[in-house]
Amino acid sequence: YVCVDVSGSMLSPVTGYRKGASSVVRVVDVAALFAASVLRKNPRARLVCIDVQPNQTVQAQEREDVLNVGGFSDRVFDVVAEFAAGRLNANHWVGLIEQVEL
Repeated sequence: YVCVDVSGSMLSPVTGYRKGASSVVRVVDVAALFAASVLRKNPRARLVCIDVQPNQTVQAQEREDVLNVGGFSDRVFDVVAEFAAGRLNANHWVGLIEQVEL
């Protein structure tokens, strides 16, 4: 199942409320587009929670079959594909961070 949150907070502009610069595209519009993409191309038994406007909480506790994504860009599709293929886990991010030379 791909479930889109349609609560009141999802009706806000995807850019947030900005004086004279709020987007007409709503958070629910982005969620619906993403859900349609997932349904079309990815059969999978995992849960991905994408918080387009991340805050301090998540909808599901992170574990091997649950991925929480905060924010949205084109890279989200790549991250979800890696997760669906079983090539992404919590240690993945630690490994990437450790590769950064200071």
